[in-house]
Amino acid sequence: MGQGHQSHAASATVVSDADDALLPSVLTAQVGTALSPRPRHGEFPAVPAEAASARSFVRRALAGCANADDAALLTSELFTNSVVHSRSGLRAGEGRGSVHILVCHRCPGLARVTVIDDGAASAPTVRRADRLCTTGRGLLLVEELAARWGHAGGEHGRAVWFELDCPRQQAGPGAVAADQVQPDPEQEGAYR
Repeated sequence: MGQGHQSHAASATVVSDADDALLPSVLTAQVGTALSPRPRHGEFPAVPAEAASARSFVRRALAGCANADDAALLTSELFTNSVVHSRSGLRAGEGRGSVHILVCHRCPGLARVTVIDDGAASAPTVRRADRLCTTGRGLLLVEELAARWGHAGGEHGRAVWFELDCPRQQAGPGAVAADQVQPDPEQEGAYR
């Protein structure tokens, strides 16, 4: 079994790609932590248009969290990376590709979002994009905004996760407390 280690990015934890069998155990370990008594799970077709649905899902799951918008932004970046760079995106043309999102939240405190896809031959790496380049900044945003992030898996399945400090948002007109969010019966794991 590969061991976690710090990558060149100080905040990234990487689990060796050499052992794709690690992926299920990483996910099980995450769900089994004290992060969330009820993790939220969503599955989305691996097509670019579904990035908006993924953002909305994370915002609902983290209702009441002051950093819910940052979490939605980072989720959108990781979702797009899955669509563009993983086998999930390749399978979407066959009607089979999907991306899973798992949100674990302890409010106030910490939120962890994991984006799970069908894997890729290359590992996620932070790039320093040229100023004129229109792509290549997704993981740079994750590195800058997340308290911690990392990935596990390889070409047969990969999970990329990030954690954000998630203090309770100051209540204002129309604010919904995290403990008042109700399940959306039309989508398993989704919250409205």
